[in-house]
Amino acid sequence: MTNVEGVHLYADRLGTPAGDRVIRRESEAVLRAARGVDGPYVVVSMIDDYHADLPMSRGESARYLMEHAAMSGLHISYVAFEADCETSVDWLLSAVPTEMAEDEHVYHKRTGDHSVTTTLARQGEGTCPALAAVFMLARLGVVRLPKFSARGFVPEFSADRLLTVLPAKDMRVEATVLDLLKEAGYSNLLRGVRHEFH
Repeated sequence: MTNVEGVHLYADRLGTPAGDRVIRRESEAVLRAARGVDGPYVVVSMIDDYHADLPMSRGESARYLMEHAAMSGLHISYVAFEADCETSVDWLLSAVPTEMAEDEHVYHKRTGDHSVTTTLARQGEGTCPALAAVFMLARLGVVRLPKFSARGFVPEFSADRLLTVLPAKDMRVEATVLDLLKEAGYSNLLRGVRHEFH
């Protein structure tokens, strides 16, 4: 089974013309990428409600996203909410070597003479790379997160192959996610992970 991730939407864009355009554009990108998937797959999407209020209930938000993606021909199996990833950020931070700098957990990746610094938590709250790493671990079955399906709330699922379809602006975050998961000891699970950026 392959878990295909795509159609990320900020909570404050739900129900807006701009949000509907994002859903349509991202749905089309997922459909193009999924043509290359061998065998059965499920599609999971994310609503970023971490620092924004949902304009409707979680169930209504999930249904809205699913219905609007279906207008482009994409059938989303599950919708997750980014705020739920926060519950596992501390666990991730304990598995990755970080340094404390004031009120931040900072991760340093060194390659030769180069070093890249990424903040994983600020004032006790996870940042985008940490939350995205937790979400990838959930898709791989390592951690559990609640999800909504067209049938309502459903238990967690996992897959041994992942395809992540995101805009090119997310490339750096996804590279950091892979580095974090390698540092945390999950290199063996990453063999079945691939990305397509558009």
